[in-house]
Amino acid sequence: MSKPKKRGPGRPKLKSGEAKSVLIQVRVTPEEARAIEQQASSSRKPRSEWIRRRLVPPAPGEGNPPAPQAPVQPG
Repeated sequence: MSKPKKRGPGRPKLKSGEAKSVLIQVRVTPEEARAIEQQASSSRKPRSEWIRRRLVPPAPGEGNPPAPQAPVQPG
């Protein structure tokens, strides 16, 4: 008789293809970071989701329609 395998701490791994697998980093100025935080907060979305939706809007019929875009300040 063998003992059941004990699970380790933390969240179980997701199946292949279910996990987000690419991390993209970008540098912004402190002013840009504040603007991103403010807009994400006002839309009641986490910063990463807000950025993702601004860059890649959901396909038609998926989720909420994209928010109107704010003018981009030349930098």
